[in-house]
Amino acid sequence: MAGALGEAGRGRVGLLDGVFGGLAEGSRDIFADPDDEDEALTRLRLVVLRDGGLNPEDDADEPVAVEERRADAIQTLADRRGVRCDVLTAEGGSTLERLASLVAVPDFASLYLALAHGLDPMAVPAISEMKELSNPMPEGLQ
Repeated sequence: MAGALGEAGRGRVGLLDGVFGGLAEGSRDIFADPDDEDEALTRLRLVVLRDGGLNPEDDADEPVAVEERRADAIQTLADRRGVRCDVLTAEGGSTLERLASLVAVPDFASLYLALAHGLDPMAVPAISEMKELSNPMPEGLQ
């Protein structure tokens, strides 16, 4: 999920209270062996991408100070619910450099994980199916 925190924060903050967030800890058996791998919980992990170089003159939905306070509030909410939170802060002098610094880490991680699990990171069945459904072949080419 991505977006300016104005929309993404309001629309998705409830996930922190869901079964992979705050509710996961409440359903844990307090007598279970913590080293038992069969009982390992799938937990939500929040990754916040922050652009510390935002220019206040840029066309933005919200002032930078509001977005910064909102990001801090979301991190606090995650912490209160035991949801791990990682923050990646953009680096670079230009907008393109800052974007590249934020995209590079998750992009590399997704490729690395796909290869580690024996998956072709370029083969995404849902995308192929979406293309087929939205762009049917003309009658003469079938």
